[in-house]
Amino acid sequence: ERLRCCAVIGEVIQLANITRDLEKDYQRGVFYHPDLPGLEGVRREQRIREVRSQLVLRALRQAPEFRIFIESLPAPRISLARGAAMLLIITTYAYYWRAAQKAGLPAFDKHQRITRFGGALTWVKCVLSRRATSRFLRWLDETVVIAFDRCQPPASKLFIWEDGGFDVVKLVKKTPRDV
Repeated sequence: ERLRCCAVIGEVIQLANITRDLEKDYQRGVFYHPDLPGLEGVRREQRIREVRSQLVLRALRQAPEFRIFIESLPAPRISLARGAAMLLIITTYAYYWRAAQKAGLPAFDKHQRITRFGGALTWVKCVLSRRATSRFLRWLDETVVIAFDRCQPPASKLFIWEDGGFDVVKLVKKTPRDV
């Protein structure tokens, strides 16, 4: 169970890197989604936005794994190790909040944004307290589940839902002439 949880968390973090760099990777001929190769201009921009939406939704669907993982870590009351893990989670959530906005997804409300100051304050609380960590993770769980539901992704978008048919960590590299 722990290994599966680690793999899912790794994918959520990798999806953040992928969605951040979709445009740059496209220019280099690197594609992380089968619908990307071979497009130019407005069609390419629209497809990148759609792919970003799918990848963000895939990450949001899997984000509740963070709570399972963090709460299973043995840690003393005050823990820099827990703090390091929480810093990764806080910054990853903040990134996905912005990425959802960029993709045009109705996922989050403005008040659900974590600012740098808010993130730092949350991090300090999490370093100092298991209870504060659990409270934040419960909030995060509820927030991402609601965010995902607001977007109502269709079941036909297998890239969001299926774990077996697509391997987003596996690089798909094609040039437009290969298509």
